[in-house]
Amino acid sequence: MIIYLNRNNRNMSCPIIEIYCDACGNKLKHMITVKPIKDVLRVTKYRCTSCGIGLNPSDFTIELEKIA
Repeated sequence: MIIYLNRNNRNMSCPIIEIYCDACGNKLKHMITVKPIKDVLRVTKYRCTSCGIGLNPSDFTIELEKIA
């Protein structure tokens, strides 16, 4: 699972958070407010909605994009 923090809009005070399945690249969640990973994955029963692979909420990578 990859958590991607992105600040596309310089006027936004908070980042956009996107959660992707690492196996198939499916976007699981797109949100502005920060929520615990367990709460986000609980909705999908800890599985990817596209490929069905089980997702572990304690095994993830965070990628940050810095805007100059």
